[in-house]
Amino acid sequence: MKKKLLVVALGLSSSMVLFGCGSDDSTGSNPAASPVFYTVKVIDGYLKNAQVWLDVNGNKQLDLDEPSVLSAAGGVAILDVTGIDNPSQYSTYAKIIVGQTIDEDSGPVTNDYVMSALPGELALTPLSTLVSIEVAQNSVGTETAEQLAAIKQAA
Repeated sequence: MKKKLLVVALGLSSSMVLFGCGSDDSTGSNPAASPVFYTVKVIDGYLKNAQVWLDVNGNKQLDLDEPSVLSAAGGVAILDVTGIDNPSQYSTYAKIIVGQTIDEDSGPVTNDYVMSALPGELALTPLSTLVSIEVAQNSVGTETAEQLAAIKQAA
């Protein structure tokens, strides 16, 4: 009797293990359910609590359907870009706000302003903003913009 009970118990536990392993998903995960993040830094001194967004529609404004977040310590902004193909193809912007944004080097900011970065740039700085403005005004060619971006990275 004990032997029969042991066989039945082993059979049930084996089928439970197999039941838990079954999946028709060949990758073992559901990419649609997994969040995707895009990380940038806001630097003019590291800026905490700046409003950062990915400008998906290219209007240079924060829209309700665009990923946005307040930057954290070290100027780090982690945007949830789930559902956006290739977020590096879009420009990023940061709105620095008096009474909200803190420059970690010098304290509360004293003026509102906006910084931007070209698509694929991971740091929003005064220099990245100047490069973005130059490119937007078409006063420099693509090669010059790439040279300015290289200079910014070397600085």
